[in-house]
Amino acid sequence: HCTTLRPVESHTAKVVRYLQQAGHSVIALTTRGEAVAQTTIKHLDFSGLDLRQTTPLKEAAILTHDGEKTLYRDGVLFTNNGHKGKALWAFLQRAQMSPRKIVFINDKHSHLLPVEEISQLNGIDFTGLRYGGADV
Repeated sequence: HCTTLRPVESHTAKVVRYLQQAGHSVIALTTRGEAVAQTTIKHLDFSGLDLRQTTPLKEAAILTHDGEKTLYRDGVLFTNNGHKGKALWAFLQRAQMSPRKIVFINDKHSHLLPVEEISQLNGIDFTGLRYGGADV
């Protein structure tokens, strides 16, 4: 069985819905692996976070990049501790997206860097925000 979780910020689902209603694609990018995909999506659903609403890729997919595999399902990229930037780039290519800007929020600064690197290599404006609200 899994435990119930709640977002650190009570208004997270509201902010995500606002962004979705404004026409922005919102996806999650996690180091979690395929083994916990179903549980993770249940947690998101329970928290009111439906990332399927504006995702450009509706079907599940296994994305490959540099010998690594990333599961994409229901608006979530599960990198299995792989390179988040390369996983995101594989997703964007599969979804045939050419974003002008990527805004990426993560609780670890080190996870912002690979996404920033891929963005810069491909001429995409990048804003990375290190979220510290869950710091102990």
